[in-house]
Amino acid sequence: MKKFALAATLFSSGAGSALAGDASLRPFVPYPVPVWSWTGFYVGADAGYGWSNVDHSVTINALSISTKPSGFIGGIYAGYNWQFGPQFVAGLETDIAWANISDTTGTVGKIGLVPFAIQAEDRLRWLGTTRARLGFLPMQSIMVYGSVGVAYGSVEDNVISSFGSASTHSSFAQSFSASDTRFGWAVGAGAEWAITNNLLTRAEWLHYDLGSTSNAFDVTSSNSGNIVRTGLSYKF
Repeated sequence: MKKFALAATLFSSGAGSALAGDASLRPFVPYPVPVWSWTGFYVGADAGYGWSNVDHSVTINALSISTKPSGFIGGIYAGYNWQFGPQFVAGLETDIAWANISDTTGTVGKIGLVPFAIQAEDRLRWLGTTRARLGFLPMQSIMVYGSVGVAYGSVEDNVISSFGSASTHSSFAQSFSASDTRFGWAVGAGAEWAITNNLLTRAEWLHYDLGSTSNAFDVTSSNSGNIVRTGLSYKF
């Protein structure tokens, strides 16, 4: 009986040593850490400041005037990013923003001996864009990007022209008004930072050009401007 117990003890001790030896020979394989990607949908909100230059040319009496609207702009945006390779991101984004970018200005003078007065008021009420984006990743959590696409917005132009009097309230005064949705193009650049896996923040500059229009009174107006804004978005 004692011999049997001794044999059992020796056997179990040898088996344990063999198992320990086998375990020590197996290489350690670490669990792969998931790599975060910019790929996916996102939605966000932004706010900023805009300024523009609006030129008016009144053909019928050879007068012209420019306004320099400026003011607040804020809205929402959404898009999709696709990361290809370790350092590049492509995407498509659309945004719509309420704007209060406006200015009123006037001037008086003479053409030869004939006095004139002209006053203009311009306002950008809302602005939207749809743009393609291409980004570069200097770090996995930071993207710098450029964008290009179409722009559309609601523009109001009001011009009063008086040729023959230095007052826009005289009987010589004629008024020209237009309020419509205009289409053009936009280009931009910015930087975006992934605060967490789902929370992204950005700073962006955007230039837009809504083209020029002419109305029945031979008043031609052109509208282009710039926006700087910051945004916060959620990535799904």
